[in-house]
Amino acid sequence: MTTTSVARARAAFRERHISENYSGPLHLATIVGVSLLVALLIALMLENVTALEWMTIPTTFFYANFCEYLGQEGPMHHKTRFLGKIYEHHTIEHHSFFTDEATTYETTQDFKAILFSPVMLLFFHGCFALACRRGAVFPGVSKRLLPFCPDGNPVFPEL
Repeated sequence: MTTTSVARARAAFRERHISENYSGPLHLATIVGVSLLVALLIALMLENVTALEWMTIPTTFFYANFCEYLGQEGPMHHKTRFLGKIYEHHTIEHHSFFTDEATTYETTQDFKAILFSPVMLLFFHGCFALACRRGAVFPGVSKRLLPFCPDGNPVFPEL
Protein backbone atom coordinates (compact mmCIF):
# COMPACT_ATOMS: atom_id res chain seq x y z
CA MET A 1 0.00 0.00 0.00
CA THR A 2 1.14 3.50 -0.67
CA THR A 3 1.46 6.10 2.04
CA THR A 4 -1.67 7.83 0.73
CA SER A 5 -3.72 4.64 0.77
CA VAL A 6 -2.53 3.85 4.31
CA ALA A 7 -3.58 7.34 5.42
CA ARG A 8 -7.01 6.79 3.83
CA ALA A 9 -7.35 3.34 5.44
CA ARG A 10 -6.38 4.77 8.84
CA ALA A 11 -8.85 7.64 8.51
CA ALA A 12 -11.63 5.21 7.53
CA PHE A 13 -10.79 2.88 10.43
CA ARG A 14 -10.78 5.74 12.91
CA GLU A 15 -14.11 7.01 11.62
CA ARG A 16 -15.75 3.56 11.70
CA HIS A 17 -14.29 2.09 14.89
CA ILE A 18 -13.01 4.77 17.26
CA SER A 19 -15.55 6.85 19.11
CA GLU A 20 -14.56 10.14 20.67
CA ASN A 21 -15.08 8.50 24.08
CA TYR A 22 -12.46 5.82 23.38
CA SER A 23 -9.36 5.99 25.59
CA GLY A 24 -6.27 4.20 24.28
CA PRO A 25 -4.47 4.37 27.65
CA LEU A 26 -7.56 2.96 29.42
CA HIS A 27 -7.80 0.17 26.84
CA LEU A 28 -4.12 -0.67 27.36
CA ALA A 29 -4.52 -0.54 31.15
CA THR A 30 -7.55 -2.85 30.96
CA ILE A 31 -5.75 -5.44 28.82
CA VAL A 32 -2.60 -5.36 30.95
CA GLY A 33 -4.59 -5.26 34.19
CA VAL A 34 -6.79 -8.25 33.32
CA SER A 35 -3.75 -10.25 32.18
CA LEU A 36 -1.81 -9.42 35.34
CA LEU A 37 -4.84 -10.21 37.51
CA VAL A 38 -5.22 -13.65 35.92
CA ALA A 39 -1.48 -14.29 36.33
CA LEU A 40 -1.63 -13.15 39.98
CA LEU A 41 -4.66 -15.33 40.76
CA ILE A 42 -2.93 -18.33 39.30
CA ALA A 43 0.36 -17.54 41.08
CA LEU A 44 -1.47 -17.32 44.41
CA MET A 45 -2.68 -20.88 43.94
CA LEU A 46 0.83 -22.29 43.65
CA GLU A 47 2.15 -24.44 46.48
CA ASN A 48 5.43 -26.32 46.83
CA VAL A 49 6.43 -25.78 43.21
CA THR A 50 9.28 -28.01 42.04
CA ALA A 51 12.00 -27.08 39.56
CA LEU A 52 10.36 -29.25 36.93
CA GLU A 53 7.09 -27.41 37.45
CA TRP A 54 8.83 -24.03 37.08
CA MET A 55 10.00 -25.28 33.67
CA THR A 56 6.39 -25.12 32.49
CA ILE A 57 6.74 -21.32 32.38
CA PRO A 58 9.11 -21.20 29.38
CA THR A 59 7.19 -24.15 27.90
CA THR A 60 4.02 -22.08 28.15
CA PHE A 61 5.71 -19.15 26.38
CA PHE A 62 6.67 -21.49 23.53
CA TYR A 63 3.11 -22.86 23.51
CA ALA A 64 1.63 -19.34 23.39
CA ASN A 65 3.93 -18.35 20.53
CA PHE A 66 3.03 -21.55 18.69
CA CYS A 67 -0.67 -20.70 19.13
CA GLU A 68 0.01 -17.19 17.82
CA TYR A 69 1.79 -18.72 14.81
CA LEU A 70 -1.15 -21.05 14.16
CA GLY A 71 -3.55 -18.14 14.48
CA GLN A 72 -1.52 -16.09 12.01
CA GLU A 73 -1.31 -18.98 9.56
CA GLY A 74 -4.95 -19.92 10.03
CA PRO A 75 -8.01 -17.83 10.89
CA MET A 76 -6.25 -14.46 11.08
CA HIS A 77 -5.22 -14.68 7.41
CA HIS A 78 -7.79 -17.12 5.98
CA LYS A 79 -11.50 -16.42 6.37
CA THR A 80 -13.42 -19.27 7.97
CA ARG A 81 -17.10 -19.67 8.67
CA PHE A 82 -16.99 -19.29 12.45
CA LEU A 83 -13.96 -17.04 12.87
CA GLY A 84 -14.71 -14.46 10.19
CA LYS A 85 -14.59 -11.56 12.68
CA ILE A 86 -11.01 -12.43 13.62
CA TYR A 87 -10.04 -12.46 9.94
CA GLU A 88 -11.87 -9.19 9.30
CA HIS A 89 -10.26 -7.40 12.22
CA HIS A 90 -6.76 -8.73 11.69
CA THR A 91 -6.27 -9.02 7.97
CA ILE A 92 -8.57 -6.38 6.58
CA GLU A 93 -8.35 -3.72 9.29
CA HIS A 94 -5.05 -4.28 11.10
CA HIS A 95 -2.99 -4.94 7.95
CA SER A 96 -4.40 -1.91 6.17
CA PHE A 97 -3.68 0.22 9.26
CA PHE A 98 -0.12 -1.09 9.70
CA THR A 99 2.00 -1.81 6.63
CA ASP A 100 5.68 -1.92 5.72
CA GLU A 101 5.56 1.85 5.19
CA ALA A 102 3.52 2.65 8.31
CA THR A 103 4.54 0.51 11.29
CA THR A 104 3.83 2.82 14.21
CA TYR A 105 0.77 4.37 15.77
CA GLU A 106 0.20 8.11 15.52
CA THR A 107 -1.87 8.71 18.67
CA THR A 108 -3.06 6.59 21.59
CA GLN A 109 -6.43 6.42 19.80
CA ASP A 110 -4.69 4.05 17.38
CA PHE A 111 -4.39 1.46 20.18
CA LYS A 112 -7.81 0.32 19.02
CA ALA A 113 -6.12 -1.11 15.90
CA ILE A 114 -3.37 -2.79 17.92
CA LEU A 115 -4.91 -4.28 21.05
CA PHE A 116 -7.38 -7.10 21.51
CA SER A 117 -10.74 -5.98 22.72
CA PRO A 118 -11.38 -6.90 26.37
CA VAL A 119 -13.99 -9.41 25.14
CA MET A 120 -11.41 -11.13 22.91
CA LEU A 121 -8.92 -11.19 25.80
CA LEU A 122 -11.48 -12.94 28.01
CA PHE A 123 -12.28 -15.31 25.13
CA PHE A 124 -8.63 -16.34 24.81
CA HIS A 125 -8.16 -16.66 28.59
CA GLY A 126 -11.34 -18.76 28.66
CA CYS A 127 -10.16 -20.98 25.79
CA PHE A 128 -6.85 -21.56 27.55
CA ALA A 129 -8.65 -22.34 30.81
CA LEU A 130 -10.94 -24.81 29.03
CA ALA A 131 -7.97 -26.44 27.35
CA CYS A 132 -6.34 -26.82 30.79
CA ARG A 133 -9.53 -28.24 32.25
CA ARG A 134 -9.85 -30.78 29.49
CA GLY A 135 -6.14 -31.68 29.61
CA ALA A 136 -5.69 -30.56 26.01
CA VAL A 137 -2.88 -28.06 26.52
CA PHE A 138 -0.11 -30.63 26.85
CA PRO A 139 -1.69 -34.04 26.13
CA GLY A 140 -0.16 -36.84 28.15
CA VAL A 141 1.48 -34.50 30.66
CA SER A 142 0.37 -34.91 34.25
CA LYS A 143 -1.76 -32.13 35.71
CA ARG A 144 0.83 -32.00 38.48
CA LEU A 145 3.31 -30.63 35.93
CA LEU A 146 0.96 -27.79 34.98
CA PRO A 147 1.02 -25.31 37.88
CA PHE A 148 -1.38 -23.03 36.01
CA CYS A 149 -3.98 -25.84 36.04
CA PRO A 150 -3.62 -27.75 39.33
CA ASP A 151 -6.42 -30.25 39.85
CA GLY A 152 -8.25 -29.09 36.79
CA ASN A 153 -9.08 -25.45 36.30
CA PRO A 154 -8.43 -23.05 39.18
CA VAL A 155 -9.67 -19.99 37.33
CA PHE A 156 -13.05 -21.40 36.28
CA PRO A 157 -13.61 -24.45 38.57
CA GLU A 158 -17.19 -24.94 37.41
CA LEU A 159 -16.13 -25.66 33.81
